[in-house]
Amino acid sequence: MKSMKTVRINNRLNGYMIQSDKFKTDLIGVYIKRQLNKEEVGLNTLLSRMLVRGTETYKTTKELNTYLETCYGMILVSDVVKYGDHHILQIKLQFPDPKHILDKDIFDNAIELINEILFNPLIENNRFKESYFEQEKAHLIDEIESRINDKMSYSLERCIECMYEGENYANYVYGDVKDIEAISNEALYKHYLKIIDSSKVDISIMGDIDFDEVEEKLRKLPIKSGEVTASVDQVHKFEGLKVVHEDLNVKQGKLVLGYSTPYSFDHPMYETSILAFHILGGGPNSKLFKLLREEHSLCYYVYTKSDKFMGNVFIGAGIESENYDCVLSLIESCLKEVTITGEELIQAKDAMIASVRSILDFPNSFINFFYTEMLDRDLEKGFDLDEMINRFEEVDLKDVMEIYNNLNLDTIYFIDGGDK
Repeated sequence: MKSMKTVRINNRLNGYMIQSDKFKTDLIGVYIKRQLNKEEVGLNTLLSRMLVRGTETYKTTKELNTYLETCYGMILVSDVVKYGDHHILQIKLQFPDPKHILDKDIFDNAIELINEILFNPLIENNRFKESYFEQEKAHLIDEIESRINDKMSYSLERCIECMYEGENYANYVYGDVKDIEAISNEALYKHYLKIIDSSKVDISIMGDIDFDEVEEKLRKLPIKSGEVTASVDQVHKFEGLKVVHEDLNVKQGKLVLGYSTPYSFDHPMYETSILAFHILGGGPNSKLFKLLREEHSLCYYVYTKSDKFMGNVFIGAGIESENYDCVLSLIESCLKEVTITGEELIQAKDAMIASVRSILDFPNSFINFFYTEMLDRDLEKGFDLDEMINRFEEVDLKDVMEIYNNLNLDTIYFIDGGDK
């Protein structure tokens, strides 16, 4: 990575420019930021799929795909992601860097296509193309209904829904089937007009780029300063331990424990918490894997997962239902009595630093990582990967042990295993 530059175009548009000659492709990422809430989550998801089905210039998906192929196989994808209480519509466009091909206008063509997708989608009589709308709506419903097929992922999502019940964060990233079934084509088009006029938009561009030229192109986009939809910060309140059991016809029980912590991304001990959670359940060398699987043969898998924006951590395990009480007891005792060695901390640091550095090898992963680091932070503060690595290296044993003393068990979610 040569260098990075951030620029505030106006109160609705920020530009993140990452200069790198490591890859033969350039990448544009558009992030439309909305607040995660039940009213919008399904609309945002469906809209993200509709925007890449066609435009005024490319009136069918086939025409659009043909154009992408003629541009040296440009890759266009669109989806939504959930970052804390934010729901982000993201559009990515990857294409060859001009120095590697004959078409020296490809960067301009890419910017024009992004402009076309955002501001000139395929609209017929104040609504999206009806056949595409019905197709994407049906596909989205099928996708949401099929999430139960991956019980490991489903159990984590259900624990989040139970732990944050009544709060924005409880919403599943793609929305609820009933809410999506109720979306009309006219309502989706009105929502598009609303978000295109009131959302904050962040655009990341990574490649062998000239900062001044890219900034000039960003300033020409028709995203004008104006009123922005306000976000309402929600603070999670602990109101007593929740215990939720769900019976499903599965052979293996799925246990997830949800803990509240003070360690969100802006906490001075955030990097310390990441190391602590990795040592606890970050792989075959972790404390919980050795305890539950190697010593007691009580789990098929065990993991820890946290959300940097919410200050939480989840412990998940695949177990036999009859071992439920024993596993809970062992996890509780592990957290109370855990001790770590200097060697374990060094191994965790090495693993985490290697993971951070490996992000540099994948453009899409890096711009997503870079965006999450900049989200909700002042542009002036910038981002320095070496500084992040230094913060990991400076963590000591005493700090890690303090993390384990500040985990508050909030929710126990369990899918009861065994043939029913």
